[in-house]
Amino acid sequence: MSLKQIIITAVLIRLLISPFLFHPDIKDINLRVSFLSAGVFNIYDYLEENQLTKQNAPDFAYPPLTYFFLGSYQFIVKPFLGSDFNQWLFDFSGLSTESIYIFRYLLILKLPFLIFDLFVAFTLSKIVKPSQQRLAISFWLFNPVNLYAIYALGQFDIIPSFFTALAWFLWEKKLIVRSAFCLGLAISFKAYAIFLLPFFLLYKEKFRLKAYHFLISLGFYSITILPFLSSEYFKENFLFSGLSKRILEEQFSIGVINISIFPVLYLFLIFLALIRRSSPLSVFILSALLLIFASTKFHPQWIIWVTPFLTLLFVRNQINFLLFSLFSSIYFIIFAFFGDKYLTFSLLSPISSMFQEIPPITQIIGEKSQLFLNIFRAGFSIICIAIIFHALRRTK
Repeated sequence: MSLKQIIITAVLIRLLISPFLFHPDIKDINLRVSFLSAGVFNIYDYLEENQLTKQNAPDFAYPPLTYFFLGSYQFIVKPFLGSDFNQWLFDFSGLSTESIYIFRYLLILKLPFLIFDLFVAFTLSKIVKPSQQRLAISFWLFNPVNLYAIYALGQFDIIPSFFTALAWFLWEKKLIVRSAFCLGLAISFKAYAIFLLPFFLLYKEKFRLKAYHFLISLGFYSITILPFLSSEYFKENFLFSGLSKRILEEQFSIGVINISIFPVLYLFLIFLALIRRSSPLSVFILSALLLIFASTKFHPQWIIWVTPFLTLLFVRNQINFLLFSLFSSIYFIIFAFFGDKYLTFSLLSPISSMFQEIPPITQIIGEKSQLFLNIFRAGFSIICIAIIFHALRRTK
């Protein structure tokens, strides 16, 4: 199969599955960003203060750029979504998948994710050697983890994931200002990317270039959040929620002191990067992201943050297929035990509401489901640490 045929096949697969897979998050997020069309600038205050939305759309836990980007896209495609789209967004009956227009809504709302998905594939093809391009693109485009996280869950994490990969690529090409701008974009879409900034700064480059990278990336992010810093709801719903809480949630005890696991591991990784600056920057970016999955109770869509770098290291033979297969398999098993029916069979509810009647595996197993979940979470953490050690060992 030629490269052109690979890409066409991958696009067709995405166009075929996108309309038939529904997770409520895509509707919830689009409900929130729909207020941009009504002229709402500060979505954080509006959702807290407006009685119409307070019960069903209590907060917006994402950076402002996400609101303006997704809201602008929705405004542009509204003529194609139809006059019933707003009614669908505000349908809290639990019957939204029974709309006769559900396939149209899901396909159109997921189209931006397809574009950024292909952007990642293109970026990976430029990073690897010409002889590795077909493998890199195929591995990325036909990876079931990517298909699930992007098109089944319908989350926008592919957007910051693309800008993160592009920031690394431009850094490698010595295009420091462009790299910084892309990292700033990634942070402005989802703040996890800020954890990658220290590794850019520790890597072997002139101090002046590092200073440019630091100031531009954080400067761009600061500009996007500056108008909202005076809002208490912004600080409560974004700055001090979501990932910022989850990275501190898992702890271990020393005497009467509880210490969060992620910060300890993250600081150790920074120290390791400081003494091993000859190792590729991509390995430390991958390692920093894997630490999030190894030490926090992560959301399933977050996995897309790390898959571009897993693809890169696999193609370069810095991690083997067995490790990646274990990583992917346990990932799917974890969310089968998560208790959310919309992570499994209910994803197919646009096809038939009967899929919603299939009980989650946690309901079938009962009390032991939490034990199984904890075991698989521990196994996933071990696999993440194993990939980190394997990648670092292969790049001495």
